[in-house]
Amino acid sequence: MNFIRYILLLSICVIPFNAFTQNNSRIDSMKHILSLQDNIEKIKTLYNLAYELRRVKDSVGILYALQGLKLSKDLQYGIGEVEALNLLGKMARYQNHMKDAERYLKEALDRAEKEKYNHGIARAYNELGIFFEGQKKNVYAIDAYLSSGKLFEKQRNFKAAIKPTYNLADLYKDMEVYPEALKHYLKSFELAEKAKDSLGLGRIYFKIAELDKKRRNYIDMQKNALRAKSIFENLERSKDVYRSKILLGQSYDYLQQDEKAIKTYLMTLQKAPEYGIKDVSDLYHNLATVYKKNAQYDSAFFYYYKAQKSFKKANDYSRLAVNYNNLGNLYVSKGNQDKALENFSKSLVLQHQLKDSSLLQKTYQSMSNYFRNIGEYHKALSYRDSSEFVKASINRKIKKTDRFELHYLNDKRKMEAAKNAIEIERNIAERKAVTSMARLQVLFIAMITIVILFFVILRNKKLKHAKEIAELAYEQQKIEAILEREQQEKKLEEMLQEQERKAINTMVSGQEEERARIAKDLHDRLGSMLSVVKIHYKSVEDDLEKIKNETKTQYEKANQLLDEACETVRKIAHNMVSGTLTKFGLLPALKELKKKIEETKILNIELLAHGLDNRLDNSTEIHLYRIVQELLNNIIKHAKATEVTIQILKREKDLNIMVTDNGVGFDPQKNQFEGMGLKSIKARVGEMKGYYLVDSSKGNGTTTTIEIPT
Repeated sequence: MNFIRYILLLSICVIPFNAFTQNNSRIDSMKHILSLQDNIEKIKTLYNLAYELRRVKDSVGILYALQGLKLSKDLQYGIGEVEALNLLGKMARYQNHMKDAERYLKEALDRAEKEKYNHGIARAYNELGIFFEGQKKNVYAIDAYLSSGKLFEKQRNFKAAIKPTYNLADLYKDMEVYPEALKHYLKSFELAEKAKDSLGLGRIYFKIAELDKKRRNYIDMQKNALRAKSIFENLERSKDVYRSKILLGQSYDYLQQDEKAIKTYLMTLQKAPEYGIKDVSDLYHNLATVYKKNAQYDSAFFYYYKAQKSFKKANDYSRLAVNYNNLGNLYVSKGNQDKALENFSKSLVLQHQLKDSSLLQKTYQSMSNYFRNIGEYHKALSYRDSSEFVKASINRKIKKTDRFELHYLNDKRKMEAAKNAIEIERNIAERKAVTSMARLQVLFIAMITIVILFFVILRNKKLKHAKEIAELAYEQQKIEAILEREQQEKKLEEMLQEQERKAINTMVSGQEEERARIAKDLHDRLGSMLSVVKIHYKSVEDDLEKIKNETKTQYEKANQLLDEACETVRKIAHNMVSGTLTKFGLLPALKELKKKIEETKILNIELLAHGLDNRLDNSTEIHLYRIVQELLNNIIKHAKATEVTIQILKREKDLNIMVTDNGVGFDPQKNQFEGMGLKSIKARVGEMKGYYLVDSSKGNGTTTTIEIPT
């Protein structure tokens, strides 16, 4: 089942809203006010809820974003559509639904351009850049980042412009195009200064220090790591301070300042719990490397194996490959050749599995040294050649990137200029060719060749186009078949739901009819019979003097019991048809119900009502009274609550009822909690064409919200 169908099915049911009760007070507050809002205010709340839940690996945030998108379309609120589409694209990317992510982001860009919403256009370009980068479409990613940064700068939104510029620099660094990476890091630094963004400055110093490490510019690496650490310390960003100290320790290591490196690593390791760092495997690995360099082999082994344990636990095979390689070199230093070969082999296996050649050259060189040490010079020479080959391949790749990508990746206009230059040169060559017959013949042959090529290309395009049309037709048939199957499944589900609703409605209607019949029988038949008996008793009162004293006592007792029976029958009949409800309406009946329950000292009930100045129709009042009565019965039986709040809000077109308790709560996803009581509530709400939500979790009480159109 694809992503969209999954979301649509989830949006039909209530369960996702019940299952993810948030501890965050901001989210709880937004969820609480959502039902009280409408129009643009409601869209903003839905968008904020979706943003808060954007990284959660479920569909709750997506549902809020989809609701915001639908409401924005209904209100023709273009900016709301752009924000919702951007967010949906981002969430689809987080959940690895890449086709949906691309569709949403391109739709967001198109909608923002139609609205001339420049901020939305810039944001959409940045999100598309991140998407394209993840898909290894670097040319598209670079173009998108450049467009985003320029638009934000044009709006003088310098803080927003930092992000795409920063992302572009990261991409160039990953592509090993270091001059361009530095250029855009410095650009993002200028933007951070204009925006007075201290945190942004710290992060950029850190990134430049990482770039200095790759460029082997270790003095500048040390300076920039210190600057980043200083800013993060002032901002009390403990995790960023931790990362900066590791980078600083590495710079000391590369500059042969080993004592400073070890001291920095050990102090950082001691501070890690205070910083809230749980995974310190990088520190272990770096410490081991410095100890190995200083021939402190026992300490090096200790920390390498501690790091290896963490890498295995995290399934971090990339760093594990480095760890095995370094351990192999360490065992070579210790003279344990068997262990060295074992670790080199493990490293090579992981590198081949990961298809990562970044470490391959070093491992081959280590293997070459190993075989040379044990006297197997033929193998040593073979691994040295392999190492040199990998090194040359990497250099060729970097040069190829410089030669064929960098000169025109930054701007499409450069490519257009190059095309124009080629066209001009070709025109000049053609004019010169006219001056001689020989050149004319060459030109004629060239033209014939071009024409032939043109027709070959045209034919290939037609064949390709025909193939694409056939594939599209096949895909269309598949989509139509899927849609037809989905419609059939939906109709079957709706038919089953309708049958269940009718059955429950029949049961509820039967209950009401049975209540009325029993009340009528009690009042008309049994009540009348008791009244007749009472008259007969009255007729013999005159002869009481003639009756013996003991018989008189029995008579008086029987008469008392008869009075009590008449009163009980009257009360039962009154309660079953809810006399107060019939005479005075819903609110007085609920107040009477509140009073009776509070007399038991079990619950304290707060009843709040607004807008119920006029009575509703009789059927609606009976349904709502029975719903509240059933909810209170459930609270008394199961919730172990002490306080209940009943809120009733009558608006122009609907009626909202919210019942909240402070009880133990429950898991609404488990079917055993939906007994006949909740089913009858569902049936009554369905009969009135409304809907209801139950929001509960263990230990957090329960809130039931009911919306009824009026």
